[in-house]
Amino acid sequence: MISVFQTADTVRFGPGAVEMLPEVVGAFEGTKVAVVSDPGIESAGLADRVRDLLTTAGAHVWTFSEVEHDPSFETLRRARDGARAFGAELVVGVGGGSALDVGKMVAALLGVEGEARDFVGTGLIPHKGRPYVAIPTTAGTGSEVTGIVILSDHQDHLKKGVVSEHLLPDVALVDPTLTHTLPPVPTAASGMDALTHAIEAFTSVKANALTDALALGAVERIVQHLETAYRDGTNAEARAAVMEGALLAGMSFASAGVAAVHAMAYPLGGRFDVPHGMANAMLLPVVMAFNRPAAEARYARLARQVGIDTGAVASDAEAFVDRVDALAHAVGMAKPLRTLGVQPDDLPSMAEEAHAIRRLMDNNPRDATPEDVLDIYQTCYARDAA
Repeated sequence: MISVFQTADTVRFGPGAVEMLPEVVGAFEGTKVAVVSDPGIESAGLADRVRDLLTTAGAHVWTFSEVEHDPSFETLRRARDGARAFGAELVVGVGGGSALDVGKMVAALLGVEGEARDFVGTGLIPHKGRPYVAIPTTAGTGSEVTGIVILSDHQDHLKKGVVSEHLLPDVALVDPTLTHTLPPVPTAASGMDALTHAIEAFTSVKANALTDALALGAVERIVQHLETAYRDGTNAEARAAVMEGALLAGMSFASAGVAAVHAMAYPLGGRFDVPHGMANAMLLPVVMAFNRPAAEARYARLARQVGIDTGAVASDAEAFVDRVDALAHAVGMAKPLRTLGVQPDDLPSMAEEAHAIRRLMDNNPRDATPEDVLDIYQTCYARDAA
């Protein structure tokens, strides 16, 4: 079996990494730079900081800052059209996963004919587009090191993925100081998103030695430091550890993939506008409990990585599932589905929809029938509130 590992061409990690933007941009041809961000990044002044750095490098800058969470195909089209009219020669994405995904796809579409919908699926983008620099401001999605873009289709009320090696960023500038002003709720949601990436990558049927090493490092950092970052956003050590964990998790799942948690999160986002990280956090412990018979040894290995050692594989695995559930509760992410507008009658069609996302479900360590998926949703619906 041939293992595959892919990530961004260059990753620069550490406090102050964003200050390297002039040097990075100067290495590419062209001076017209499209910056893709969101309203929160604008109001926080981070987009101004990026524009100032680009201007210092002699760039001419056009900005699109209308990216919503769980961005739509329509938003992407507006961003692409604006960047094309500007004549963008390079794209910089700054923000959470939504802004980074839109920036990534804009860079790709500037170099190919067609619309984003034409490339939904795996391996359909024919070649690289414009150079792309990703600057994450949350510690969670891993978008800065993946060749994956997720967009919301409001016509079908579904989330759809575009997967291609040509979406991998050329440079990722990963600066943990950019997360210091992130409020507690998005800190928790993005951190649990990253933990889900790492756990699902480690138990994926496509896991390999490289993705395992990255996932282990990610789980250790996030489990040990997320609650501190959630409760004290100014704690530089915790912020850096969680952001490094999110980066490692992104590198891991970019090659190993994610699985049932993500498949089941898609209907929650597409139908009920539940933020992706929150949806993952709500589902993760319950899906892990379902997967444990098929992933017991893997969960036990993760347990030892975070300091759990009962002396028995089965009890280590159980303790690790409990530890993840306790973390979700500690950071306020263990919400039952019934608190988010989901009704019991919604669950059967959600289960069918999630089960049909074979790109993800086929990575799961335990085969799940539509009935299994429905049972998981029903458990998440009825569980106690955090």
